[in-house]
Amino acid sequence: MAKIDVNGLTLDYEFVGDEGAAPLVLTPGGRYPRDTAGAPELAEKLAEGGFRVLLWDRPGCGASDIAFTAPSESVMNAEALTGLVRALDLRDVTLAGGSAAAGGSAAGGGGGGSAGRMRWRHPSPSGAASFGSKVRRRARH
Repeated sequence: MAKIDVNGLTLDYEFVGDEGAAPLVLTPGGRYPRDTAGAPELAEKLAEGGFRVLLWDRPGCGASDIAFTAPSESVMNAEALTGLVRALDLRDVTLAGGSAAAGGSAAGGGGGGSAGRMRWRHPSPSGAASFGSKVRRRARH
């Protein structure tokens, strides 16, 4: 487990998988923390499939700060995710999440100088909306 300051918020996160693997951000749905049953196991499977998985707690979830820093929770989560990806200097990121995590993560994937492709699937096997997204961040000069 690690913590990082992003936009004045302390966010809790961890990586699963090899450092050189392609990054994938996994955001649990609902108000669940990153260590909720199923999320770490899914991260392990994704890592076995060749990804370096970033599991994180959104603001107000798990060990991350509780905050009200934007006009809506979705905007706050998107800003936090965008800031986290930038602070960790991740490139060519795949985003994955379900239910409540889908909207904020999807919005965060398209923020500030990113070009993204998304694939939506609804209903998912669990009955909640889910998505996958590939985001390319361009180097800033």
